[in-house]
Amino acid sequence: MMTGVVNCAVYTDGRRMADVDISDIQDALRHQEGFIWIGLHEPEEELLREVQRQFELHDLAVEDAHLATSGRSSSATARVSSSCCGPPR
Repeated sequence: MMTGVVNCAVYTDGRRMADVDISDIQDALRHQEGFIWIGLHEPEEELLREVQRQFELHDLAVEDAHLATSGRSSSATARVSSSCCGPPR
């Protein structure tokens, strides 16, 4: 796992099914039902960009999250977390 990732796992029906590497999120969502939970601690911009690629997030969501980790924004984390709950489009 990348530095800054506390945990990344697939959950189905409230149960943890498998650990997933950030780079394998789209593949995991194609092959398993449920959602991906990602715990990040002080993620670097590179890690946030990889999460953006995997979930096809808008640039502004990632920018807000990056600002939140550097202490310049306090509300971005909740917005990004709610964006990450579904499968990629």
